[in-house]
Amino acid sequence: MRHTLSQFDHATTQSIQKWPNNLRLPMLVASFMGLPAVTGIIGLTGLLFSYNYGDERVSLAFMLSFAALGVSVFLKLVLRRERPETLYAASMRFKSYSFPSGHSFGSIVLYGLLAYLTFLYFAAPWGLLSTGIIILLIFLIGLSRVYLGAHYVFDVLGGWLLGGLMLLALLNTIRS
Repeated sequence: MRHTLSQFDHATTQSIQKWPNNLRLPMLVASFMGLPAVTGIIGLTGLLFSYNYGDERVSLAFMLSFAALGVSVFLKLVLRRERPETLYAASMRFKSYSFPSGHSFGSIVLYGLLAYLTFLYFAAPWGLLSTGIIILLIFLIGLSRVYLGAHYVFDVLGGWLLGGLMLLALLNTIRS
């Protein structure tokens, strides 16, 4: 069973990496949006806005989103899955392990929090439209990491799953 899953992971990853080269620029942009520096700035902005408006629960959720990213780093260090052998992965400035995808994990935590907040606070149809766009961005960030050669498919799926669990915990701080 494990061998079959590994074959599926590698075959699906290779298939996505063979997609047309004209997708490279949009995938680079999507990947950029998942960089820790970008999500960090957006998260800090959300924290400052929520603090300024006196919403302590949302401020706490943004603070906890930063702590959640530490979980991703910890898991990488414990699990130590090697990245795909691609030129992109070899040329990455910061070397780290592959599982879970930090971009996927971080994007679902931070952008998922933003999607929830826009749906909650924006009037129709803008809340729904904004939430849909943010969900599309989360999907494209994960897909870009496979397309560019930074991760295997299961790294991204694992990042989404684990980040989604962290997001649910964050949302409980807002709802309680």
